[in-house]
Amino acid sequence: GSACCSAMKKRGLECVVFEKHERAGGLWVDNYYGATVQLPKFMYEYPEIRFGKEVGTFPSMTEVCDYVDNFNAMQEIQSCFRFRTMVKKAVKESDSVWALHVEDMETGACTVEKFSWLVVCTGMFSSKPKMIEFQGSESFKGTIIHSSEYRSASIFNEKKVVVIGSGKSGIDAAKTASMIADEVVHVCRTRMWSMPKKVGPLPLAPVFLSRFGSLLLPPYYLDSGPVQILHTLFRPLKLVVALLMEVIMLIQLNVPYSAWPNIRLAEEALRSNTTMLDGKYLEAVRNGKVQVRKHQVEEIKPSSVKLSDGTDAEADVIVLATGWEHGFQELFETDIAEKVVMEKDGLYIYKNILPPDIDRLAFVGSNIAALTAPLTVTIQSVWLAQLIAGHRMKPTIAEMRGDVEKLKANRRRYWPFEECRGAVVQGHMFGYCDDLLNDMSVSTKRGGFINWLEYLFKPNLPTFWKDIVQEAHVARKL
Repeated sequence: GSACCSAMKKRGLECVVFEKHERAGGLWVDNYYGATVQLPKFMYEYPEIRFGKEVGTFPSMTEVCDYVDNFNAMQEIQSCFRFRTMVKKAVKESDSVWALHVEDMETGACTVEKFSWLVVCTGMFSSKPKMIEFQGSESFKGTIIHSSEYRSASIFNEKKVVVIGSGKSGIDAAKTASMIADEVVHVCRTRMWSMPKKVGPLPLAPVFLSRFGSLLLPPYYLDSGPVQILHTLFRPLKLVVALLMEVIMLIQLNVPYSAWPNIRLAEEALRSNTTMLDGKYLEAVRNGKVQVRKHQVEEIKPSSVKLSDGTDAEADVIVLATGWEHGFQELFETDIAEKVVMEKDGLYIYKNILPPDIDRLAFVGSNIAALTAPLTVTIQSVWLAQLIAGHRMKPTIAEMRGDVEKLKANRRRYWPFEECRGAVVQGHMFGYCDDLLNDMSVSTKRGGFINWLEYLFKPNLPTFWKDIVQEAHVARKL
C-alpha cells in the first residue's frame, strides 16, 4: 500500500489507503510471537531507503513497521492513510466507478466512497488463517492453534508441542517452542532448503541472486526461442551445478540427516516459501530439542498426532503452520468474483497485476511471491501508476489474455505444483522486473564492459535499483 500510494502521488494522482490497523505495516503490525523477516534486511527494503544500522539482520515486526513509517514520512504520504478502517465490500457501479463500503472500526459506522480505480494491496497473506481439519481434530484434549495466533511463548512452557508445516512460521514456532517446551516434534511433509550467506567460498547474492544465477533455473516465460533452446541444451550442466551446491550446503550448514531436504534445490528456487535461517533452528535440531518428522498427518488423537509412518507424536499443543486463505475474493460481488478466478494452482492475471476481464482493478503485492518483496511491489506500483496516469497505453484484452496463457503454460511445464504457483516469481525476479521496466521504456542495461558485467552479476538487492526506479517514476510513453 505504501509503495503504491507513493508511486501514484509522484504521477499527480489522488490516492486513499484504507488500513484496518492503527499504523502501516499490514501483518507486521500484529503477527505471531517472535516473527521476523525471513530474509536479511538488505533484501527486504524499498530502493529509496535503508534500514538503520541499529536494526539486526532479520528485522522484527516493530522494526519493519517503524521502517514503513519512515518511508511514508519520506514520501510525504501519511495523510493518504485512513487507519482503523476496513473495506467490507467493493461494488463495480459502472465502467469507471468503484463503490467501496468502508467500516470505521472505532465507531462501527459504515460509509460508501467512490473511486475510479481499485488497487488491492493486501499482500500474499490475508487475515484469514488456513485451518486444516484433520481427522479426529475434535477429539484432541489439548490446544490447537494456527501459527499466526500465539502472542506469547508461554503457551509452549513445559508442554509437548507438535508443529505442522515447513514454512517460515512453522520453523519459527518449532524454534521458539524448543527453548521452553518439554518436547518439540516438527512435522513437515516437505523439508525445505536453508539458504546460507555463502555457498562454499562464493557469496550467495552476486553469484546466485543475480541474472547469472537465474540461468540455472528453467527459462522465463518471455524468453526468446533461442534462449529457451540454450536452457534445454545446458540442462545437464545446470543439474550438475545444483547437485554440487546441495552437497556443499549440507556440509557447510552441518544439517542433521533427519532435517535433510527431500526436494531438489532447483525445485526450491521455484517455490513461494524460500527462507534464509538464522541458524538457531538447525542448532535445535542438532541438539535434539526439535525432532523433524518428514511425514504426513493421518489422524489427530486425544493426546497425540498419528503420522503416515504409523508412529504417534505425543502432544499437548498442536501448531498449524498451514498458511493463509486468499481474502480478497470476499470483497467482490458474484459478477466480479467470477472473473477473478482462483484456479487450483493460483490466480493468473496479466503481469500479476491486471485481471484482463475487469477494468480499473489491479493487484499490487497481492498476487506475487518474490525474494525481494518491497522492490518488486515498488516496480509494480510505478508500472501501474504510469498506466493509470495515462502515460502508457493499456494492452487490449486479447493481448492480456494471450500473455496470461503463455505464463500459465510455462508455470505448469516447469514449476512444481503449489496452490499459489501462478503468483511465484522468486529466482526470475530479474526477468519480471526487466519486463515491467521495458513496458515503461526504461532499460536496465547500460553500455560498456564493466556495466555489462554488473548487469550479469550484480545481486538483486533493492538499493542497486534506486536510480532505475527514479528514472521509471518520470518515464512516459504518451
